[in-house]
Parts: sequence; C-alpha cells; structure tokens
Amino acid sequence: GDATYLTFSRDGFLYISLQLNGGVYKINVRNNTSTLYLGGGTLHDSTNNPLSIYVRGATPISLDEDNTMYFFTDCLSDTAPNPNHSAPRLMKAVQNPDGTAGAVTTLAGNCAYGSASASGSLATAATLGPASAAASYYTSLATIVAINHGQTIYFGNGSAGNYSPFKIVNNGTDTRLYRA
Repeated sequence: GDATYLTFSRDGFLYISLQLNGGVYKINVRNNTSTLYLGGGTLHDSTNNPLSIYVRGATPISLDEDNTMYFFTDCLSDTAPNPNHSAPRLMKAVQNPDGTAGAVTTLAGNCAYGSASASGSLATAATLGPASAAASYYTSLATIVAINHGQTIYFGNGSAGNYSPFKIVNNGTDTRLYRA
C-alpha cells in the first residue's frame, strides 16, 4: 500500500505527506477543506516558491513550535530512472503569517553518495547516504523531530541493522551535523 505521513500543527491543522511527490496538503478539519501546502515541483534546492520544491514521498514530515515544516527532498526528481536510490536532503519551510508555506532552505545533505559524514560536519556539506546508487534509503528515513524553534533537529537514516540517528544543531553561526 501507499505510505502516508501526517502531523498536526499547534493551531489544529492536519498536514499530510503523500507518496510519490503528491506534496504536503494542509487540511482544515473544522471546515473540511484542503490545499496543497508544499511540494509538487521538481526543485531540490532552497527556493522562495514552496510549490516548486520536490517533497520525497513516503518519508516523514515534522513541525516545530513556530509551524516551520521539516521534510526530505531527493537530489533526483521523481522522473529519474530510480529515484528510490537518490541521496536525500533535509529541508525546512517557514510558515508565513497568513498560514501559507514560505521560503524553503536546505538544512543538511550535499546530494552526494557516500557513507554518512563524520560527527561535527557542516550540515549543508554533509553526506547523508546512501553509499551508492545501488543502495536504497527510500524507506529508512524514519523520523524528524525539531525542538527549540528548530535549533535542534533529530532524524533517523539508514537501513535494517545499520540505523544512524542524527542531530543537527544551529548554534547561531553555522549548522552542524552530529551522530546522536
């Protein structure tokens, strides 16, 4: 079956991430309306247009205390020969005052294959895996938890028997990736 991830915001909206870059939908459970909040595009870099970004299907989404959304993108589009084997990149989208998604920025991931970077690496230059195009991390991006207004972010990456929890810390000067 299809994998779907969901989360609630502090103000009572439901956000659902659908498989295969269906994007992230914002659902108002009070009046039964939904809108495409984020995704549906092909970009995997920072952008001011949240609807032009590619949201990796079947992976987690998370919101922090400010309703900033954290999600994964692929470094290959959904039309690539095998997007399940693409290197992931962790992104965030701030929420505008009117409740729409705002600017999207890269938090971690350099779109390169290889073993996960050493603890303490600059997050945007870090390799998050997989080790090669033949190895799939598609189903192993397990969770994202953002706390302290996004200053600390935890996420899981790996495969059965080789799972790596990571922690990203923004110290005000730069953002570093650590093994948790």
